[in-house]
Amino acid sequence: MARARLDLFGGFQLSSAAGTPIPLTARKARAVLAYLALAQGRAQPRDKLAALCWAESNAEQARSSLRQALSAARRALEEAGQHVVLAEGDSVTLGEIEVDVCEFEQCAREATPASLARAAALYRGDLLEGFHAAAPAFDHWLAIERERLRGVALAVMARLLAHHEQAGETEQAIASATRLLALDPLQENVHRALIRLYERQGRQALALKQYRLCRAALQRELGVSPEPETEALYQAMLRARREPVAGMPAGDDGAAVPPASAVIAAEPQLRHAVVLVASLDDSSAGLEPEPLHDALARWRRHARALASACDGHITDEIGTRLTIVFGVPVAHGNDAERALHTAGALHAGLARLAESANARLLARVGLASGQVLAACGESGMTLTGGPVGVALQAMERAEPGATMVSNRVYQALPGRLEADCVAHAVLPGVAEPIPLWRVRRFLGVEQAPAQHAFVGRQAELAQLAGVADSCLRSGHGRVVLIRGEAGIGKSRLADRFVALAREHGLEAHRVLVLDFGAGSGGDPLRMLARSLLGVAPRTDANGAAAEEATGAAIGQALAAWQLGEDELVFARDMFEQPQSQEQAAALAAMDAASRQRGAQRLMVTLATRRSAVRAQLIVV
Repeated sequence: MARARLDLFGGFQLSSAAGTPIPLTARKARAVLAYLALAQGRAQPRDKLAALCWAESNAEQARSSLRQALSAARRALEEAGQHVVLAEGDSVTLGEIEVDVCEFEQCAREATPASLARAAALYRGDLLEGFHAAAPAFDHWLAIERERLRGVALAVMARLLAHHEQAGETEQAIASATRLLALDPLQENVHRALIRLYERQGRQALALKQYRLCRAALQRELGVSPEPETEALYQAMLRARREPVAGMPAGDDGAAVPPASAVIAAEPQLRHAVVLVASLDDSSAGLEPEPLHDALARWRRHARALASACDGHITDEIGTRLTIVFGVPVAHGNDAERALHTAGALHAGLARLAESANARLLARVGLASGQVLAACGESGMTLTGGPVGVALQAMERAEPGATMVSNRVYQALPGRLEADCVAHAVLPGVAEPIPLWRVRRFLGVEQAPAQHAFVGRQAELAQLAGVADSCLRSGHGRVVLIRGEAGIGKSRLADRFVALAREHGLEAHRVLVLDFGAGSGGDPLRMLARSLLGVAPRTDANGAAAEEATGAAIGQALAAWQLGEDELVFARDMFEQPQSQEQAAALAAMDAASRQRGAQRLMVTLATRRSAVRAQLIVV
């Protein structure tokens, strides 16, 4: 005979074999039935049940109340064709009935991946969640059972998480980790696992957010900071964002995938896009298969992170070649700039990989822009159109370690590219060859020469000049906010003010914060600190920071400034300069808030000492 079912996780639900709910509203009747169900067929003395639920009554009244509760449970079940409440003498037994808690414990004991997944699915909430029997003895027993089963559930999900991680099932592992933290947000090891999983997917913004959630939970509940291992993981994330991505964080939606509103339809749509094609140079094939495979895997992970950070999408990965599209499904207005930043960071990341592998690893990168036909299917995004072919030809004609761009990309960034027209692409059906430009240097916005005469903002410029004059005469600083709609000339006004300030003897520092990260020199704070130290950025042919030369110049500047030890440790941390063992240990012991305060004190010191010599203008 088919059995009735009693679900106790997340509440109380009694159902017939057909799944129809069986009404049982009496609170004490539910309590008795739940207790008998968890006894798993073992007979329970009537006196024990009466004392459990009616301890405040005398013995006769308690036994009478028990009879009424058992009668209500028996009647409800028998009306559903289930004769399972069995009384024999002074004992009561619950016959054959399916109970989710019993199945859960059986699956937990089996501990196979399938049974662990089933156990996790069965645990829909605490035992009899929200239920109170108004009986102290029963409620005390219930509290103990809840905690015991909660512990079993935590162990089940921890083992399931470990299995998914080992199997490389990232999405399932994230789901398990998220459930674990919903049950116990103080499991710091699970926070770390989730951070690593997000990093594996290239979702750096979510990884950083998870660290902040971990830190907040520990501070709120325990009044403690994260463990050193968690802080080390956080610092490694920050370094990874500064180094391989060159200061380009993920979008503020917090995910590496586009928001729902940005998903392109399955039907092909015509979009303007910038296409980037990159491939490892054939000379890299000289590596042994295993090191080459490892380097390629790491480079691809790096490329995925870069694409995510600049809101681009990888459309295919074939052998050592990959294609990234920018402007689909969402156009940002600066997609050519995003693509050039990505190209430079791809070269820089591969250079670091080559150094660590002690091998020659170079990439060729080609960029083109124009109309493409984009569609999303089960296999991902597909692109067709002229720019795909032009980008491929540009990549093939590029020298190892270089970037080649089409004429449209070159024209989209006036004054930003130092480049030479060295080749042409040919497309079927297009009469004129398409010029291809070899990029020697990609200039930041702050480095590019002015392209247009400054007109129409003389009144605002006069106001700014008055503010500067007032500061020079009074010796006190001022903060000015320039607000306005996009495209009305705020940047040009700021540029002109910088030029005017320099003409009047002020020393000017300009820091760019783009909508997909900082300028080409890294995060804004580091850029400003470097400018205050008097160290100019040095760039290679692809616009990536020449780290070794710049690092040496920074080291010399720090020595010349003769900063105090308390400030020097934060300066070296900011610029990733070598630290003594004692300084490294002191930094590792600090939480993120302490590091931030130290960096702020350093900036105040640099600005104060610099302004004591000469008036300063800082434009962000």
